[in-house]
Amino acid sequence: MKNVVSTLARPVVCESEAIEVQSQLVEVMLDVISVGCADVSAKNTRTTTFALLDATSETNLQFVRILVQLQATPGEEEMAIKVRTGASSTMLALSEACGYDSTSSIFDTHFEHLLRIILAGRRNVNEGEDGFGIGDIIEMGNAKNGSAKEEKEKDSVPAKKEKISTMARRASTWEKETPQRRLFDTLIRESLKGQADSNPVGSNLHLILPILETTLQVSCDPDLRMNMLALVATMLDNGYVAKVCREREAYGGTMLQRLFLPNAVWRVGRVASSVRKITMRCISTLLRHRLVTSDALEILWREPNQLGIVMKSCLDDDEPMTRQLTALSLMNIFEVMPEKLDMETCMVSVN
Repeated sequence: MKNVVSTLARPVVCESEAIEVQSQLVEVMLDVISVGCADVSAKNTRTTTFALLDATSETNLQFVRILVQLQATPGEEEMAIKVRTGASSTMLALSEACGYDSTSSIFDTHFEHLLRIILAGRRNVNEGEDGFGIGDIIEMGNAKNGSAKEEKEKDSVPAKKEKISTMARRASTWEKETPQRRLFDTLIRESLKGQADSNPVGSNLHLILPILETTLQVSCDPDLRMNMLALVATMLDNGYVAKVCREREAYGGTMLQRLFLPNAVWRVGRVASSVRKITMRCISTLLRHRLVTSDALEILWREPNQLGIVMKSCLDDDEPMTRQLTALSLMNIFEVMPEKLDMETCMVSVN
């Protein structure tokens, strides 16, 4: 069974863009779970192990990686929707077979590994080209967690191992339709589902933020930025993610300064207007949930951080929704900063 999953995880199979192949792959994946679980049940479960049901195994990671790829299938055609729905159902079946209450638990186990796979790009995964494959990634995780074979695994950790913050630079080349962008979007959205008191996104926000910062540079594709900002808005509306941001006070101010303010600056054109509107949605959500401290807001309000200048500029925006979101954001700023903004401080000039 391990060899079957390894074969299915090869890029030539799981990354095929042929919808017929994807549809067949979903059915095969569900069959693998059914056959494997039946095989275990037929034997003494106390002595029989099935790698697919071991959430820490390479086989399990490969299986999840394939399902995420299928969940990220683009298109609104009936067949594409069927593939995504089937992949989600199979992921749920896998979670239940592994003894988890929700699919977010599966993602929590593999989150960093999956991020590495996504950032490594298509060429690297499973093939070991120009970097490392899934097997190496598993060994890194085991070495990190201190397994019984710690010394052996230390020797097997590739010299090319990079930090996620370094690998995140590769996302600067993404566009809206880049497969890695779709995979990242799918991983985040699917990881937000499930338990209300915890999820992998909140727990791994320190790994996600460098990727968001890279893809939200004003030099990046505008359509990419709009999609990433929509994703961030969804993240900020999640209760557990908001809780993590409140506990780690620097997160909110960092997101406001590095992710949102550069994209809220006025620029000519319809596309730029759309970017500002969704950026103000993010800022409004961030402030509504009180995720930025009053001290951080006071610093960012003043030049050269330009929060005040950007807010005033957006109040004059041609887009009504942008103006409305800006007004709501200012209301929240004034509520968070009582008696810290006098008349002189609020009088910002726009060149």
